[in-house]
Amino acid sequence: MILQNIFEQVRKQPDAAALFIAGKLYAYRDLWQKVTGIRSQIKPILPTVPFIGVYTDDNFDTYASILAVLAAGKGYVPINKKFPVDRNVEIIRDAGIDILLTTGLNDQIRSFRQQCPDLQVISTGQLTASEITGSLPDIREDDYAYLLFTSGSTGKPKGIAIKHRNLDGLVEAMLAQPEFQFSPDDNFLQMFELTFDVSACFMFLPWSIGATVYVPDREGVAYMNIYKLLEEQPVTVACMVPSVVRYWQPYLEEIRLPQLRLCMLTGEAMNHSLAKSWKPCIPNAKLFNLYGPTEATVFSLVYHWQEENEEAINDLVPIGRPLENMKAVLINNKNEAVAPGKEGELKLSGPQVVEGYWKDLSRSEAVFEQDRGMNTYLTGDICVVNENGNFVYKARKDNQVQIDGFRVELGEIEAVAKQFTGSEGIVATSIDINGSQTIHLVCEGQAPGFEELKDHLKQKLPDYMQPHELHRIDHIPFDWNGKIDHQAIKKIILNPS
Repeated sequence: MILQNIFEQVRKQPDAAALFIAGKLYAYRDLWQKVTGIRSQIKPILPTVPFIGVYTDDNFDTYASILAVLAAGKGYVPINKKFPVDRNVEIIRDAGIDILLTTGLNDQIRSFRQQCPDLQVISTGQLTASEITGSLPDIREDDYAYLLFTSGSTGKPKGIAIKHRNLDGLVEAMLAQPEFQFSPDDNFLQMFELTFDVSACFMFLPWSIGATVYVPDREGVAYMNIYKLLEEQPVTVACMVPSVVRYWQPYLEEIRLPQLRLCMLTGEAMNHSLAKSWKPCIPNAKLFNLYGPTEATVFSLVYHWQEENEEAINDLVPIGRPLENMKAVLINNKNEAVAPGKEGELKLSGPQVVEGYWKDLSRSEAVFEQDRGMNTYLTGDICVVNENGNFVYKARKDNQVQIDGFRVELGEIEAVAKQFTGSEGIVATSIDINGSQTIHLVCEGQAPGFEELKDHLKQKLPDYMQPHELHRIDHIPFDWNGKIDHQAIKKIILNPS
């Protein structure tokens, strides 16, 4: 179990560095003493519900609170301080949270109390650290580790509850991956919001082997803070969304990070052209594309990118092959495996796949099922398996639009436009105008002239795939997790300044 492995590191090497945050390095002893202090406060009032909320202040206390919740035998629910109050209240109610841990009070938390009168708020900033005493609770593999909420197509957040067996499966699979060879000497970047599932991997995996977690500052420009940390600190393993590298593109000729030995890109489609321009910046690192939905506990497939082994389709790097103990298959709309070389929807199975969505049976039944005692999940991602046996992502199943009766993949339009402009800052989206879907192409910054781009698209794409309009935008908007914010783009198109 992950928590037992972490506790073993505390006992074995208490003075080793566990966490670097806000410019300060904390030892495993420091971290667990704070964990013990927080746990001693919540144990007498442990709720009957399986979860405790943690308000994500992104500081030392926040990370200690997450471990304290697990050490108390409960699962944690991260409550993002950047989310609107109403959304957070909905999450608190949906998760049945009775206790919320926070560094200190603020107006948002006061609003939580007003709307959730039974909520107990514990300020961890006022708790002193305690000596490392006691033992861990008897945690079973079917106990919950954490509950995350992702955006849902209906507008209501989808709850995804991860059990300890799911989390254990992830960490075991990552440690078993032969190209990674993680060790206690590694220093891991943890750049993700704690409400984003990748954060769980890059906390619990490093701590379970006695390595160090490095967290960039959240104030200011996040992507520049990440670069500053990588430049100034001895980080050896970095996992980022491709958007971070795209943001750095004007500076790539100046960036050199020789200390990195592993670089992983995840959370968005990885472009071969982007990887090619990024690789000289990390001369000693292996570069990987990691793929996985939250419903299958962070990562499910991995691909080792190497420039000499070109396998991209429409500039999209393969998502690779399943991690240990995970299985992947492409199916058609009859739930049958597709023929080799044909496109199909990616279906995952294995110990990392959850049982279903939190308190949402109908939505769960649409994409989850049991197959020979193993949970399976329909991802909604359209893929193909290439001649080398690697899965290649093509498009989202729900990113298809109907134009004059034809099915159109917006990703294909983006790929053609990117190849012409040489810019990654291009997004295709669809907008309903008077009941008809229209395609819009948004170009970031000073891209080549629209007339030349229109001519190129006409040469490469059929009429029904031509954008209705092209738009120029200063910066592509991103959401809290560093992903392209398509809803914000549509608002810009519909309400130009």
